Amino acid sequence: MNAEIVKFTASDGIILDGILNKCEEKTNKILIQIHGMVSNCFKKRERTIAQKVENIKVDTLCFNNRGSEVVRYIKSETASFLGGTAYEKIEDCYYDIVGAMEFALSLGYENIYLQGHSLGSTKVVYTYNRLKEESSKYLNNVKAIILLSLCDTSDTIEMGKDDTYLKIAEEKAAKGEIMDLMPFKCFMHPISVRSYLQYAKYYQDIDFARFDEKDYEFEILTK
Repeated sequence: MNAEIVKFTASDGIILDGILNKCEEKTNKILIQIHGMVSNCFKKRERTIAQKVENIKVDTLCFNNRGSEVVRYIKSETASFLGGTAYEKIEDCYYDIVGAMEFALSLGYENIYLQGHSLGSTKVVYTYNRLKEESSKYLNNVKAIILLSLCDTSDTIEMGKDDTYLKIAEEKAAKGEIMDLMPFKCFMHPISVRSYLQYAKYYQDIDFARFDEKDYEFEILTK
């Protein structure tokens, strides 16, 4: 397997970097890996998957999406701003994944498999459904989606939510302080007001698998 460090842009212009793993034999199939919270493209899991799919003549692209690590600077050609899991807006994953698909297509790949791990699964499901809603031309290239350890972040927060934290977040948002960090104990790692509110309050577009309700219909997931 030949590994190459690559750079490309999300569809909104953010600069992304990753690893393109290529089989010895040329192929038109590629697995695009979307990592989860506070993760990155250098994990053993990603390497192991790349090695496994090489056996069936599939290349892989794993990249650092804008939610990689806890906190880091995200850059475009003209600006930089705070990103990472603590500051990410989940809906922005659409631009990352579409950018990765466009990059793969520009390299000559035709068959794309989208694979997410943990929160990456949420991002894959969200993006795929948005592509369907837009009748995107890229749908013909997506041959499968693969969800590994799909998470239920919104419900996890709901089960352990202290209304005091939600009130703090709402008050800060009302004052325009959405990039402030929340009190440390409200989440499993540092998290901004904006990201906390998305998980605790404004989660309708990403809440596709509420595992604790037997009669919950997986409307988004089953699409």
